[in-house]
Amino acid sequence: MGKVATSDKWMWVIRVGPPGQPAVLFKYDSSRSEAVSRLLEGFQGVLQADGYRGYKRVFRENPVTRIGCWGHARRKFVEASQAMPAQKKGAKVSKVEVALSVVRKLYTIEKRITELDRDQKREQRPRP
Repeated sequence: MGKVATSDKWMWVIRVGPPGQPAVLFKYDSSRSEAVSRLLEGFQGVLQADGYRGYKRVFRENPVTRIGCWGHARRKFVEASQAMPAQKKGAKVSKVEVALSVVRKLYTIEKRITELDRDQKREQRPRP
């Protein structure tokens, strides 16, 4: 693609297909922002994505339900926890620690139900 080996390049991995017949698409691209629009042009459905700004156009121009990633959300809470001063004994638990506790509980559930089918997993997951 005309770039040197040390330049930025992106490998996009997209899981597609109907339930029970998933397929995985691997797409190399030298552009991050343009690739998102090309790959997801006309896409309809649920898209799990990080906070990358390049997705905004896709969400704006297509009927997409955006869902987040607990891994990315958790990382921000961990960073906030590390930036906080040490907690004194007997002090009220911070909102950051409460959030991390909830994420840990969700991760524990997901680890326990990993072998179940989709409907069984849905039954085991807590509802808001």
